[in-house]
Amino acid sequence: MAKKAEATKLCRGINSPLLKCSGIKQESDFYNSWSKFEGDKTCYCKECCKKIYDYYLDETRNIKSALYYTCAKVDVPFIKELYENLNAKSIEGAKDGRKFTLNFNTYFNELHKKSTQKEILGSFDATDCDINEVDATIKTTEIKKKELDDFKSKWGNQDSIDDYEFLERTYNRYMTNFDDELSPQQQDTLCDLCRDRLLLRKLSENGCQENDMITKVQNRVNNLMKTLKIDNFEGNQKKTLSEQSFVEKIKMMEETKPIELYAKSGNDYIDYTKRKKYYTDLVLRPLCNTLAGHKDFNIDMSDLEQYNLKGDR
Repeated sequence: MAKKAEATKLCRGINSPLLKCSGIKQESDFYNSWSKFEGDKTCYCKECCKKIYDYYLDETRNIKSALYYTCAKVDVPFIKELYENLNAKSIEGAKDGRKFTLNFNTYFNELHKKSTQKEILGSFDATDCDINEVDATIKTTEIKKKELDDFKSKWGNQDSIDDYEFLERTYNRYMTNFDDELSPQQQDTLCDLCRDRLLLRKLSENGCQENDMITKVQNRVNNLMKTLKIDNFEGNQKKTLSEQSFVEKIKMMEETKPIELYAKSGNDYIDYTKRKKYYTDLVLRPLCNTLAGHKDFNIDMSDLEQYNLKGDR
């Protein structure tokens, strides 16, 4: 008796430039579905579902967002509690060394265990998570092109978007060493430093055996750090609150005329160092008391004419 041929189904990814699906596939190549619109199989085959998920994961760099958008595309409900349970399982698995990968396949298989809720979880309409709760959004082609053009303008041509992101992160990290805005020359030097950092990383990851090349690039990094004056690791430690306050006072003095900063009114200056008070209390007051011949602790220094400094009251 001839074996019954397995039924086939047309995958919706057949005309997609991204998915490049062959179209007609066996029904076992599709996920079982409860959707009232698609029958008992998903509209995309398993391979296309993976490609869709990988695309959104690359776009958003966020598993929750990638799952949400994939569910919307495949017409599968996104259940917040289910995602959170699987995410917690993934985190615990990473700590314990147990391999568990949270992706669309593991999510869908876990969703299918809820057999008692088939009528409720039929399609994406059953999603209980608003799109505003999703951490990331998909960038339009125009935005991505503009960002790439900006990257190229600043960093030149690089191999991948990951390289551009590494350069940006490194640049921003080094910028914390500077309190003031950099000049154009300093910015160019800092960009050169970041590019050499990227080159060092690639040489290390590719297992480069050319020690001369690594040494050459490392020396360039060291020289650029010296030029930018960020090679003094002790000097770059975070300042204490008192040091920060002192620096702010110096900065304020440099940007302001002394008469504006320290004068209350006219020539009446604030005695920040307490030198005037010391001189008044411990030198001038005792001298005036001695000349006046009495022990007036609160002797009025501003009107000494009221006292007989010759000794006669």
